Amino acid sequence: MRNSTLKSLIETYPGIITKAMWETPEGKIWINKMTKKHIENTVNMLKDKSSFSLTFLEKKAEARLRLYGEDDQFYKNYMEAIMLIRDKIEDFEKHLDEGDYEKFY
Repeated sequence: MRNSTLKSLIETYPGIITKAMWETPEGKIWINKMTKKHIENTVNMLKDKSSFSLTFLEKKAEARLRLYGEDDQFYKNYMEAIMLIRDKIEDFEKHLDEGDYEKFY
């Protein structure tokens, strides 16, 4: 059940699942049971899904910027979401590179 829920979350909210992985009890339990290979596969999947989300958000942000300028609230929201997704992926990869899985929970 947990894996199907996670898969559904990854498909529905790409990029955001990384936050849930180390900030929720269920995410902590799930990571604790993963092997390094499983984690690497998950990161690759997240990167693929998040890249799609980032491309979509970046196009939306560019359109808002062209139409309404930098003071547009939707533009600011898109840029914040883009930065959050990028930061979460970078944090996740950094911890993997260090081999310090304890930082996830």
